[in-house]
Amino acid sequence: MGKQSRKKQQKNKNKNAALGKITSENAAKKVPSGPSSALISRIRHGDARLRHGSLAALSSTLFDPESLSSSCKKKEKKNGGITLELLQALAERIMDNDMPCAMCAAGCISNYVLFSNDEEEIGESTGGLLSPILLGKIEKSCGIILKLGVDLTNATTKMHSDEAASSERDDEKMNDKKSKKQKEEHKKKSPAEKILASMMEHWYVISLCLHALCGLIEGSVATNQDILASLLSEVMGNENLLTILLKVMFMGAEMLTKTSTTFSISEEGQKTLSDTLIYSSRTLHAALDENKVLISSLLETKLGFDADINAMQFILTYMENSTLPSMARLHCAGIIVTVRNMLPNIGKKDSSGFVIVEMDNTAILSKVVPLLHQYLDYRPDIAAALWNRVSETNEKMKAEVEDEKMEKEIVNKVEKRKESARSICRRQKAMKDAAAKATSDSTGEDKNTPNGKTQNTSSLSPQEDKLEQYEKALDSWSNACLPLKLAIEITTNLCAGSGSNQSDGLHSYEDDEGEMWDDVMEAKLMSSSQSTPEKSDNDVSNSWDVRLLSNVQTSGIPDRILSLFGAVILSAIKCRNETIVKIVIDDLMEILSKSSSCLCNILSSVTTWKCTEEDASAVWKELCSAIQNAIQTKELDKLVTTVIPFVGITAITGVMLAFARHRPLLLNTIGEQELTLVLDLVKSEKPTTSIKEENDDVEAFEEFQHNAVATLGIFSTQPHSDEVNATICDALLKTLCLHSTGAAVMSEILNVLMDIYGAYDDDDPNSHCEVFGQKNVLNYFQKSISVLKKKILEEEIRNKGFDELEMWKETVLNAKRFVKYKKGQL
Repeated sequence: MGKQSRKKQQKNKNKNAALGKITSENAAKKVPSGPSSALISRIRHGDARLRHGSLAALSSTLFDPESLSSSCKKKEKKNGGITLELLQALAERIMDNDMPCAMCAAGCISNYVLFSNDEEEIGESTGGLLSPILLGKIEKSCGIILKLGVDLTNATTKMHSDEAASSERDDEKMNDKKSKKQKEEHKKKSPAEKILASMMEHWYVISLCLHALCGLIEGSVATNQDILASLLSEVMGNENLLTILLKVMFMGAEMLTKTSTTFSISEEGQKTLSDTLIYSSRTLHAALDENKVLISSLLETKLGFDADINAMQFILTYMENSTLPSMARLHCAGIIVTVRNMLPNIGKKDSSGFVIVEMDNTAILSKVVPLLHQYLDYRPDIAAALWNRVSETNEKMKAEVEDEKMEKEIVNKVEKRKESARSICRRQKAMKDAAAKATSDSTGEDKNTPNGKTQNTSSLSPQEDKLEQYEKALDSWSNACLPLKLAIEITTNLCAGSGSNQSDGLHSYEDDEGEMWDDVMEAKLMSSSQSTPEKSDNDVSNSWDVRLLSNVQTSGIPDRILSLFGAVILSAIKCRNETIVKIVIDDLMEILSKSSSCLCNILSSVTTWKCTEEDASAVWKELCSAIQNAIQTKELDKLVTTVIPFVGITAITGVMLAFARHRPLLLNTIGEQELTLVLDLVKSEKPTTSIKEENDDVEAFEEFQHNAVATLGIFSTQPHSDEVNATICDALLKTLCLHSTGAAVMSEILNVLMDIYGAYDDDDPNSHCEVFGQKNVLNYFQKSISVLKKKILEEEIRNKGFDELEMWKETVLNAKRFVKYKKGQL
């Protein structure tokens, strides 16, 4: 959808916790293990200090990011867990007039939404409770900031005039003879500084509320439910949601501009403003995703505060403002691309006369594409310097932690011995004298000489300093990766075109009693498939897309993505051979996956890019070389270890499949070496020693094997001998019979086998009937159908995606028909 995905962004929980986590002197206070009525009463108490103490304690215990993440993993539902009543009490405190209380409450809610990934907890009721309150608090704080802005202007003007008058009255001598009382008064905060501090408190609350609101919206989109997004539309209204977010963007940009000209704020204040600008644009970007109603409302929205301009014109201007944070500008570019892709489905233009065609020619080509060019830049030398810095500071931090742990152990041992201080001093003095004597004897130097003196050359910082250095290095790495990831996502959406991905109807292949795919449903499927014409993925006949994609190719975006893809592969291989922090590997794999998806869209839509046999073959050879370098060792056709994680291999095989599918001239250049490589990938077994048994690893392995099977199926469409066909058949049947083979791979293997041996004419040399009979393929089909049906039912229990399940069920139906067809033929 072009927005920065939250799914992969939560890996570094310790780092991101600082955004929403509220700390206080009262954070160490104890709270009950569960949200008892007494705790809720304290949260709702009339005394602001008591409320703040309870909220601060909650933020560092029950709503601490690490606590929320661990409780989510354990899936523990204790009486002391977070209840809807407790969330309601916290939501009430977000609207608190006492700013410390409001900040603590907003921080707790933000942590809960961002770090508690339990979909059962964050559901429709929670979203309906939190979303209107979060929007209401943002709107209220914006109103207060506007009033404070007027007061700040007046106070600043008065302060400047007073300073000018004072400088005229007092000469240098009088200034030197100022009394101590006057100097102390001078150090006190001026009225303008107090107003500015109050404004920054409200900006901080807005930032926390936007974090939570963005998490709610993106979470609903990620689960394909749109529960929370629809609640926002019903409770607050589309126009109100748009108005609030646009107002924050407008006011934040204006405030950030004034900080460089009119007044100055602290570094922390600058960070708060930047964070607010990023998350306001990001929230709007997420809310617009595939939301026709909201996009239509956006096209008709005008900014009625301080300026009467169209919302889309404001977003374009906002994107071009180089003083704003890069992520905020990129999210605006994503908004423009999202609106542009949905315009053919809306079929209208806004009331201000903003011509829709301008979205295609002017906004995209002259404004969005140059911005993407700026951030689609990966430099391996800079990346290596950044991740080396992360690794070095991480090692120092670990060493400091180990040292502190050792010190605590020694202290505990001394305390257990209950040795007196005099005894400790005597023992340490004896040890010191013995060590000095040994050093003197070995070096031949007197301990009183300059060379014999012990000098403290250690420059180790305390643990907090080491942690701070590590976090700064991690921030530098993340700040380099995040704009690149988002730019790739936006390019992926841009190259997808404006075609609708939604099907007109969904078929279900299961009856009320749980029996699947009977004859009646088979007849319905046959009739529906005959009446519904198939649509090709390569169909970009719409002139709306053809013009844009042609210009995108001319701009060099596809070549830049391909170059970036290759550079990241090399970096990942190099990085894997070194001692690198896991988060760096994860970020590189995420960039690789996003680049792979982008290249797949480019190959599908931009049909004139790498379309010649020579160009496609050159890229294919590079991809084969990358795969060979990524796979470290093989034994007996079994994949043992890989240089990069399976996510990276999946990304490479995905691009290989896209080239084989969308560049048919490439098939003329496929030789024995390329075929052997793909066969090895198909026959690979999931290793048990090189990776952890985690869902992400298993899914990535199955996906890369699925890509290899699909690529082999495309190769099989070319004329080949029975000998080659027997080799292909052996590889497919071997993987089909493996117990570890998942439903997706099994389904693809059956589809490939049906394509290879589904010819009607036995005399056709490409039917390979002899191989079909010799390998007893029909028997494999009959056994595999029941196995695949069981695996599909298991995936249904795991809540697999509906589209995938329906596709696998259709494969089972086709396989049953194939068996009947072959039995009738035999």
